[in-house]
Formats: sequence, C-alpha cells, structure tokens
Amino acid sequence: MTREVDADADVDRARATTTTTTTTKARCDTLAERVVRTQFGVVMDKVDDARGARAQGEATLMALAHAFALVGWFGYGRVSPSLCGYAEVVPNGVAMLYYTSAAGTARSALWGAMMGARAESVRALKAARALAGAVPALALVGLSVFPRCMFTPHQGFVEIWAHATAVAMLFELAVDSRYVSRRFRGGATAVSSDQALAQITYLLGYFIMGKYYTIGGNDFYRGEVVGCASYGWWVVSKHRAGTFPNQTAARTYTWRELFLEDGFIGLLCLAAYRYNQYSHCDAFGQF
Repeated sequence: MTREVDADADVDRARATTTTTTTTKARCDTLAERVVRTQFGVVMDKVDDARGARAQGEATLMALAHAFALVGWFGYGRVSPSLCGYAEVVPNGVAMLYYTSAAGTARSALWGAMMGARAESVRALKAARALAGAVPALALVGLSVFPRCMFTPHQGFVEIWAHATAVAMLFELAVDSRYVSRRFRGGATAVSSDQALAQITYLLGYFIMGKYYTIGGNDFYRGEVVGCASYGWWVVSKHRAGTFPNQTAARTYTWRELFLEDGFIGLLCLAAYRYNQYSHCDAFGQF
C-alpha cells in the first residue's frame, strides 16, 4: 500500500513540474480547472518549465499541423480542399509544417505502443496494445510518402489509418475498463490516463469524413482536420507522467526532439513523397 501511495505521489510531482524542474503546484479546485488539466495536461504540466516555450514540444507539434491546414485552406484553393492534396502543391518549406508534425505524431504513437505493451501482463493484450498503436502510425507514414496522385496506395493507407485509429481508441477504452482490468489483470490497470476529449473529437471527425468521403468539399475537410488533429493530440498526451504504470516521469519532448529528430524524419518522408510524385504521377495537384 505504501509503495502505491509513493508511486502516486511521484506521478503528481512529475505532472506538476517539468521533466527537469521540481516546482510544486497546488491541485486544481474547480471542475473547469480539473478538466483543463486533465485534457490539456501535457501542456499544462510544462507551464512553469524554465525553458519556456522551448519545452512545449507537443503544443508546437499541434501548432505546426494547424498552420499547414490554414495555409492550404487560404492559399491553395477551397473547391475540393484536402491536406493530402495541398501537400502536392505547396512549397517544400510549407510542406515541412505537415511533415514535421506527422513524423512527431507517428513516433509518439510508436513510443506509446511500446510503453503500453510493456505495461501489459497478459500476452494477448500486450500484442494487441502494440498493434493498436503501431498500425495507425505506420499507415500515417504510408499515406505521407505516397502522394494522392498515386491514388491506390495512398488511399489504401488513408483508409487503414482512419479505421485503425478508431479501433485503437475504442480498444484502449475497452481494455482499460474496470471489467477488463478485473478479468485479465487482477485489478491492475495498464493505462491510467484520463484523457478523453481527443477520442471524442476524433470519432466526430471520423464520422464526418465517412459521411462526405465520396463527395469531398469543405465538410470533408473539416472532418479531416478535426480527425487528424485529434489523433495527434491523443498520442502526444500519452507523454504525461503516470500514463503508464511505473512511468513517474514525463517523456522528454521539447523543440529539440520535435525540430531536430522528428524534423529530420519528416524531411526524409518528404523526399520520398516528392520522388514518388515526380516519378510516378503524370498530373497532380488536381483538387
């Protein structure tokens, strides 16, 4: 019992500070504050970090993704808008907004899959946890290296990513329920994150994308942006301390990890994307 209390205290301390700072913060009192700290905790935990904005790797990742969506929307046409379509026509510097955030999202998803699998005590759930995180991440990489003008492989990865992400979110909610915890783990919980807003908004975007999938247009684009942003927020929120058992420190994710490590991976993906685009497409950028 003492060990469990100590572990909870370690998590509280880690969530109330940065990964390198030890500033104590008081618990939130109001419901609104508790909701904000739970759903946006990966940012709130770093508010007092001595590195300032440079510590906010997760928030910056999301800002890059939204910036790309806005640049595409306002600068490259609204007749049949699409994140994938915009990537074909924007300059490489603008495309790196997407590719840096996509690489960071995929790598965070793989990190979360690894951490979730390690936390499981049941082999079947261990394998399922790994697949639930890895399949959407690898599909995201696939759709990011095959341009939309290579319709069959690109669209195949798009559909795998969309469906696999929905399944992964529902799977996580199911296996972390009290019933499954009691049934398979003797009462132990593998993932203790209270983050839920991203799952709700992703499923909203998922249904919008499904409804307007064959039609396209602005309604589809809204669903696409909501879905993609929600997926990114879901995976980076797992960086918080205490998301996984015995994870008493948050994952270190600052501008260094985002721009140097994920930026380099994103650059490689963009290079593969441009090669495929100019080598295998007779025409592209047709919205």
